[in-house]
Amino acid sequence: MECKRLSTDIDFEQFAEVSSFSFGIKLDFNKKIIELIRKAEGRGKLSAFGVFEQDKLVSALIIFNFDMHFRNSILPMGGIAFVCSRPEYRGQGYIRYLLNKAIEIMNTNGQVVSTLYPFSINFYRKYGWELFETARFVKISASSIMDYDIKDYEFEILKSADEESIRFYNELVNYKYNLTLRDDWVWNNWILKSFNVGNLRESEIARQLIKVVKDDKIVALMPFVFYKDSEGKDRIRVEHIATKDKNNIKVCLNFLKKLSHQFSEFDIFLPMDLNINIFLKERTLKHEIKELAMLRVVNLEKLSGLQIGSDDFSLVIKVIDKNAPWNNGVFEIDCSNNVLNVLKSGKQPQLEMDIKAVALVFSGFLSLKDAINLKLVKKHTDIVVTENILPSETTFMVDFF
Repeated sequence: MECKRLSTDIDFEQFAEVSSFSFGIKLDFNKKIIELIRKAEGRGKLSAFGVFEQDKLVSALIIFNFDMHFRNSILPMGGIAFVCSRPEYRGQGYIRYLLNKAIEIMNTNGQVVSTLYPFSINFYRKYGWELFETARFVKISASSIMDYDIKDYEFEILKSADEESIRFYNELVNYKYNLTLRDDWVWNNWILKSFNVGNLRESEIARQLIKVVKDDKIVALMPFVFYKDSEGKDRIRVEHIATKDKNNIKVCLNFLKKLSHQFSEFDIFLPMDLNINIFLKERTLKHEIKELAMLRVVNLEKLSGLQIGSDDFSLVIKVIDKNAPWNNGVFEIDCSNNVLNVLKSGKQPQLEMDIKAVALVFSGFLSLKDAINLKLVKKHTDIVVTENILPSETTFMVDFF
């Protein structure tokens, strides 16, 4: 059993074969995805690794290289995707070995956190990932959208992201949620490609970007997918309404309403802190709350310097991590002037948590106080933890991979 980076044509041909079976994708279509993956690897956007028995690829995965907004900082993040294995080798520890190797690789590469979209939440919890995102999926009718005067706005549908749009989006990354920085290659070869890995099973026609401009300045971006549903009807799915001002959501919705001669309904992906009903005449046709991405802290000490909106505190915390020994032990964690500091310590711990609870609390998915109340964090002393110490915040990630 050997883990190594995929590099040869034969390696990637095997990757296409194994992943095609694992995800139920037609091999010809999957080869196009693998071709895109190889191009992305050539640009340093990702790395593909596999476990081999001699020259036979048994299991494989991809590690994307992202820079993600986390609390109030931008952190290097490893995105795990395309985890697959040959069916005859399943249940023999190959995926366990590969995921543990991936954690080591990400740590070596300086990736502080890791995210993934799980096929099973419980499966990835065994390796230290924990749920850190829930989001709204809504379906609205065009006729339900409140009328709003949009004559002062200009709209342009882009097949590729222009320089101005990229600059606007990357400035927005620093504002809120868990968005990732995107350059022109990511936009034009991944986000706006019809065979994006996150949406393999839909009959996509186009992925495009709506640019909204007022007074010669971009005020919103709206990436969307035009696809045929299972009944052959034309559909639009809005993957993100990127704006700082919620008033611009009304503008974007009214642009969609102008397309009602072709599209009577729209699917929209939204963060939990945004209730779209305030912009509608009638309630949504469908409203689901879904558990989506999971997060793992790859290296706790590298969270030092993280900017975070929290009251000042100083805590001694014992952390348990079965898969990353460098995270095991007692840490003195303090926050001063909204900057976190993390150091190994020989002091007696006041709190104890496993690495999954670390992900919940430090991402903001749960506040430290809530995690204690839910018995996810054990108290060793009578220390008082207020709601403003490591508080919760809305987590939201839109990079489907």
